[in-house]
Amino acid sequence: MIDGIDSGERFRTVGLLARGGFGWVDLVDDLERGDQCCIKHVPREHEAVVQRALAEVSVLMTIDSPHVVPVRAYGITDTTLWYAMDRMQGSLLDKVAPGTQADPVRVTRWMVHALAGLEVLHRRGIVHRDVKPANLLFDEASVVKVADLGLAKHPAGSVRFRTKTGSGLGTPSFAAPELLRDAHHADHRADLFGVGATFFSLTTGVKASRFVLHAVEASVFDAIPDAFVPALTALGAPQADKRPDSAREAAAMLCAAADTYAREQQRAAHGDAWMRGFDAAAPPLGLSKWIASRLWHLGLR
Repeated sequence: MIDGIDSGERFRTVGLLARGGFGWVDLVDDLERGDQCCIKHVPREHEAVVQRALAEVSVLMTIDSPHVVPVRAYGITDTTLWYAMDRMQGSLLDKVAPGTQADPVRVTRWMVHALAGLEVLHRRGIVHRDVKPANLLFDEASVVKVADLGLAKHPAGSVRFRTKTGSGLGTPSFAAPELLRDAHHADHRADLFGVGATFFSLTTGVKASRFVLHAVEASVFDAIPDAFVPALTALGAPQADKRPDSAREAAAMLCAAADTYAREQQRAAHGDAWMRGFDAAAPPLGLSKWIASRLWHLGLR
């Protein structure tokens, strides 16, 4: 039993992992699975946060993807909403020391994982709206997973809240321009901008806030290998309709760039293998699955 959680004695508290403004996270033993996981607690006094957390849980309980952090169980007590998630080893912030430049080929692999997770969410009509290194976690096998849907946009009618038209959301340094202007009408391509900004910050050691300036200041990309400039230019286009149409297209662009760069450096190219992994995690849609995806978008599933 954990602080009043009626979990069938499944979870046993090990200790506190983190505490923030809207709750806390415990490390626990999962006696059913025989491993450790995390339980996030959200006090019910924060009604808006609770509603968003419920929306996050409702999505993650139904998604089985190697690149989205899963929810194992959840519940509501008199005082909190709680939900159990797999324990991650850290975020991409922990992979790269501040101010240092990560290998762009290595970062491409991470972004392909993230884009595979985003593709699964996008097919459900969900826009993450806060893609950044802190929300891209990795497990013991260094598999990257998308986390934290607290600011996500959900299909119409599927949640009890909506973002007010004209309101901005997201982390400014990584947010697409349309997210800051009117997050309610932003679509999945805003997440692709976040991937570009994340790639830029990790590979250059420069603050992601400079990424948006590339359209008017070409020197912003001076620290980026030439092979990656076309892909990042597309991902970071100020207009959403100038960006790739899907997360898969974005992944393919980055993989092609990584292979070109790897060959220039006389290194092995892994782009084809990474894209096969992408398609295994987010298989191309047949007609029936495409129809189901459209129903999610319309809020009819």
